[in-house]
Amino acid sequence: MRPGSLLLLEQAATAVENKTYSTPRPDQWVYTKSKVVQPGDGRVTTQESWFRYDGKQRADFLDGELKVSDVPPDPDDDDLSPQEYHDRLTALPTDPDKLLAKVSRDRHWSDLPKEDPGAGEPPDARAYRVLSVYLEQQAVMPPKLEAAIFRAMARIPGVKIVVDVPDAEDRLGIGVYYEPKGQQVTTEYLVLDPATYHLLGRRTIWNRDEWITMPGKAPEPAFEAGSFWASAELKSGIVDKPGQIP
Repeated sequence: MRPGSLLLLEQAATAVENKTYSTPRPDQWVYTKSKVVQPGDGRVTTQESWFRYDGKQRADFLDGELKVSDVPPDPDDDDLSPQEYHDRLTALPTDPDKLLAKVSRDRHWSDLPKEDPGAGEPPDARAYRVLSVYLEQQAVMPPKLEAAIFRAMARIPGVKIVVDVPDAEDRLGIGVYYEPKGQQVTTEYLVLDPATYHLLGRRTIWNRDEWITMPGKAPEPAFEAGSFWASAELKSGIVDKPGQIP
């Protein structure tokens, strides 16, 4: 499905690269409302939150009341504010080949020991994962970079496309996933809106049973084939104060 993947991701890039764009003020807030469906029991959670663009405060509803709390600095630099992520994103190249070369060596969001970042992770897998992380950030995405991300993804061997993948809200979208060689235990989709190519959410499907093995114990089933986890962004936007909805 490589030709189809290339064509559709190029269509996505063309659709987003000329969107209007403005940088939020540091004292503005990112509003998000999201939904998650858990595997196994199908438990559904919905969360509504506000996060100040400079990362200094967040607000959530607790027991029906909006609570604003300070956010302490993160000494490990692995949980950036939207403003810090905006600075990171605007520094990235918008040429897809240069972007792909950079993210193939990106140590951010490595999920691996800091003393040996990148160990055991192929460059193509790292590139796809980092580009996926960038698409999910709360920072306002520069349109030229968003287009470059789609074009860079199309250049990664193993990136594939399927249609009519549902997010947690059962909205059908375009499923983008990375599968280098053969079917994995799970398939993890980025679900894109088929009209705007905005990221609707994610969906992970278990292709076969997954087992947990604990020391000294017999293997136990964790998730059966056909189980799924899904997320959905129901609403998001920039507002001037917590409690506002765009």
